[in-house]
Amino acid sequence: MLRHKDGIALGLMSSLAVELSPSQDPELEARLADGSVARVEQGVLKLHDREGRLLLRYADGHAEISAPNGDLVLAAPRGRVTVRSAEDVLIEANRDLLFRGHRKVRVQGGGNAEVAIEPDTVSVDASTLKVSVGHGHVQADSAELFSRHVATVAQRVVTRAEVVEVEAQRLVEKAKDAFCDVKGLFQQRVGRMRTLVNDVLTVRSRRTVMNSTEDTSIDGERILLG
Repeated sequence: MLRHKDGIALGLMSSLAVELSPSQDPELEARLADGSVARVEQGVLKLHDREGRLLLRYADGHAEISAPNGDLVLAAPRGRVTVRSAEDVLIEANRDLLFRGHRKVRVQGGGNAEVAIEPDTVSVDASTLKVSVGHGHVQADSAELFSRHVATVAQRVVTRAEVVEVEAQRLVEKAKDAFCDVKGLFQQRVGRMRTLVNDVLTVRSRRTVMNSTEDTSIDGERILLG
């Protein structure tokens, strides 16, 4: 331990500790074995490496740690690492930003919103989910959607599938124009069927077969055959 004649003591062991007499002018300098220099200047503690680059600065409760020529590692091999801030926390990287948890990664918002990443599952729990992208691509072996209400608004919707199945208690379709082009068989099986046409009904076929087990009625002002 080094002692200053004015009552200023410096202890350097595994970490740097500085104790100043409040009645003295805080001027102190100490050199470490690797050439680093620790200085206390006007109440500010600074630690520079042997090339003069700032490694640590502390003043009035504000601290800054730098690693100008290598990696900065915060390690707790047998405990936890906690970062607390009364205001915002900013993490910025010029290249990749990686969050890795061997068991689970959780991101929580101010309310009940949460994003959880587990080894085989990614969960999003929120009252409202908003996604805005220029182009989206989703590929999945199997997908399920459960919702009380689904609304889709698009200029064009294209669906390509081997089989499309729709099951509903009630199906309502509205369109200005509708076209259905079937190369093979088009079959409808219904309990009752009613077709309402405001203007003209045209049926064209190479061969037409109508079969009724009971009566067949054709009612019109004029009926033209042939």
